Amino acid sequence: IELDGSGSFLELPADAFADLSVATIEGWVKWRALVPSSKLFDLRIGNETFRLLTDLRSNLNLVHVGERSVSTAKIFGGTQVGRWFHIAATVGPDTLKVFINGNPMPTALNRQPRLPGMLDKRNYLGRSKDRAFDPLNNDPDFEGQLAEVRVWRGERTEEQIRENRFRRLTGAEPGLAHLWNFADVQENRVM
Repeated sequence: IELDGSGSFLELPADAFADLSVATIEGWVKWRALVPSSKLFDLRIGNETFRLLTDLRSNLNLVHVGERSVSTAKIFGGTQVGRWFHIAATVGPDTLKVFINGNPMPTALNRQPRLPGMLDKRNYLGRSKDRAFDPLNNDPDFEGQLAEVRVWRGERTEEQIRENRFRRLTGAEPGLAHLWNFADVQENRVM
């Protein structure tokens, strides 16, 4: 699916991942532009929020927004404009890992306290949740293409990620919680 970076995104059901505490989110990604703060995904897994976004230097940041803290795993390198990448992110209260093309990426972890406040329950591919409820927030939308996004129950190993990244899934695989191949998905457009 093509997302134009200017109002196109996918909103997934709010309760899609409510029964998960640890998950592995994976899919194929092709950036048309690496725009700082654009979110590849912004999802609510269990009771916590996880985001994958680009920073000012075109690095990726995997962010965990919990009840009391915000943890950021900065991933150095691994992205380019105009080329397909397989990205897998393992997320949970105690895990933030990213694999690009089946390879674990080096990260630097930073944890900061978080002021209490509401955590939004919406789930987006290509958009920031903050933008949905704060009209002054101008986080840019993702600009590029996504293919076959998968959400697995629990933490997938490096071997499992490598084994399955080129396999076309049926949706009945053990441990697979959700699969979007975008064959019949319409993108949401905000005017």
